[in-house]
Amino acid sequence: MMLQSNTLRRLEEMLAEAVISGDRNKPSGPILLKAMKLSEQPQNIVDFYELLNKAEEEARSIRNKPNINRYLQTIEELHKVFVLNHVWNTKWEIFAAHIEGKGILNTLDALAEFFNSQNPAMFLDQDFLEKLNGEFVDLLDRIIESNLSNELKRFLIERIEDILKAIRRYHIDGTEGLKKATKSLVSDLVMTTYY
Repeated sequence: MMLQSNTLRRLEEMLAEAVISGDRNKPSGPILLKAMKLSEQPQNIVDFYELLNKAEEEARSIRNKPNINRYLQTIEELHKVFVLNHVWNTKWEIFAAHIEGKGILNTLDALAEFFNSQNPAMFLDQDFLEKLNGEFVDLLDRIIESNLSNELKRFLIERIEDILKAIRRYHIDGTEGLKKATKSLVSDLVMTTYY
């Protein structure tokens, strides 16, 4: 089975990790950030809400599936629970009980499968991302030290920094974010050299 790269899958895996390993008597914010592999700083909780929003958008884009509204209702209720309760300080038990009691993980799993069947994208593992990051950092250094014009240098540096940002944000934007940044570099390069 090919590992999937979609936001629904990332949300399902992250919530599963949090439900399994999170201390139910501790505040939820740090538990969610740990499951997302982010530093436990309050401002990073925005990334969790971004993940939740993108997952809901993906779910809404699924077409030709019977009873899809039931699945959408479940994810909307999950979103509502995370918005109505102060996620940073509320005990993890509140959210974990909702996730388990409402079959959230099964719903997210099914939605991820539905989405992947209509929008397949390959999952990139951490080792590959680290190697890719290293290669783009090396390229960035070479461009900075090159004899290229300042205008071309600035252009290439901006596009490569976009790709490096997409690599850092892979846990949220997935393969799609990396694909957009790479396509932007290639299409802008073609336009620049063509005109």
